Amino acid sequence: VAHAVNDISFHPVNGMLATCGSDGTIKVWDKNRRRRLKTLEIYEGPVSCCSFNPDGTVLAYATNRRLSIGVSPKYQIKLHKCNDEVKG
Repeated sequence: VAHAVNDISFHPVNGMLATCGSDGTIKVWDKNRRRRLKTLEIYEGPVSCCSFNPDGTVLAYATNRRLSIGVSPKYQIKLHKCNDEVKG
């Protein structure tokens, strides 16, 4: 099963990037080595966008969680403190 990549954010300090997708995950990549470093499983529905702060210590992301059909979606913006594997 393939899921859409909804956004990509380049780390401002090192050669890493983050992608977020319709599968409810954020993946952190080493673009120079072309390999995935970490997968963050959000479990709140699709992750629509993500962005690192200017020094790369925080990754913000937005979700759109539907509780059930017919209920208005609950939009959320959350912050994830970056661990050592995504710091410069």
